[in-house]
Amino acid sequence: MKDVLSEFSLSSPKKVFGIYVHIPYCLQKCHYCDFVKFRVDELPPFEDYFNLMFKELEQKRMPLDHKVKTIYFGGGTPSLAPKKLLEKYLNKILSTYAKAQEEIEISLEINPKTLDLSDIKDLLSMGFNRFSLGVQSFQDKFLNSCGRDHSAKDSIKDLENFSSLNLNYSADLLFGLPNQSLKDLEYDLNILTSFNPPHVSPYNLTLPEKHFFNKGRASDEDQAEMMSLITEKLKEVEIRRYEVSNYSKPGSESKHNLSYWTDTPYWGLGMGAHSYFKNESDWGVRSWNSGNFKTYESFCSSGNKDFQKSETLKPHESLTDFCHTSLRSIIGLNKDLLSQKYGALLPKDLWSTLETLVSKDLLSYDSLSWRLTEKGFKVPNQVFNELCFLKL
Repeated sequence: MKDVLSEFSLSSPKKVFGIYVHIPYCLQKCHYCDFVKFRVDELPPFEDYFNLMFKELEQKRMPLDHKVKTIYFGGGTPSLAPKKLLEKYLNKILSTYAKAQEEIEISLEINPKTLDLSDIKDLLSMGFNRFSLGVQSFQDKFLNSCGRDHSAKDSIKDLENFSSLNLNYSADLLFGLPNQSLKDLEYDLNILTSFNPPHVSPYNLTLPEKHFFNKGRASDEDQAEMMSLITEKLKEVEIRRYEVSNYSKPGSESKHNLSYWTDTPYWGLGMGAHSYFKNESDWGVRSWNSGNFKTYESFCSSGNKDFQKSETLKPHESLTDFCHTSLRSIIGLNKDLLSQKYGALLPKDLWSTLETLVSKDLLSYDSLSWRLTEKGFKVPNQVFNELCFLKL
């Protein structure tokens, strides 16, 4: 199996980019979700939305010698969209950028019970080759409290379908939920690992301080113990952590997510979607679409960038982002790439800061790269807070 991590760690990516397509339609609004999303009855029909995304795609311009490395349909619930629209849009992307990489990764997020076995087979024939299933929990009491519209049986049925087709997929789990115990989490992990998934994304519930869903949650210490349990249980079936919230079998890492953590440009298409570009004349430009349908419609129909927000990064902002994203994965912060990109602009105290983090056992260093230790993975924000630069 191909070593995906080596593919990304050899050098800073050049002339490749990823595409994220946001489908904001949902059956329900989960209590913890802060993405741009709407119930299906709150937006115009899917056809109207996809017509706008076709217009946006026509306005996007990347040099034709650039290759599309990954395409990711996220949401929302992309699996609610009519398959014909998904296929048409995917084909438009691939025909526009015919130099897509031979081993392009094309992912689709799925909510349990929204697709049956025949639907999945249809998606495979269209070109989708990776799926992300939002399991969240195998206990209905927690699914109900989260506002999820599926049951544990629905998730199990989907996992059975995935296993029967030997698919490349990821399963999402939530932990740190209100009233969730260590035994509850172990129950979920036992069911999930019985399917021997190639990839698992466990997310520690993160909410604003005054959010009602914070009531009854485990202490920070208990949540750290939950994270240790996840790492231990997944390691038993050879699923190992390669990023703060992502674990996989060797070769099954998400190429799309790795692109975010290795300074690769990406487009965001659709309402609320974010983009990142790098030019020789600046330190990167971030832009994002409105999460309001009417504003997004005006942008797509006119091409007027006044309807889109953007920021040109300053050197210190770029360095902060580069350090944080690099350290999220086990590829780590490469010393040579860091020096090549920022050179003399690097603050003199950066090296001593990194040495201090190593001495605290939050980072390790092997003469090539700094990486989060097991201790550092439990408290990554303590590392990131020390690598925030106010100026260069």
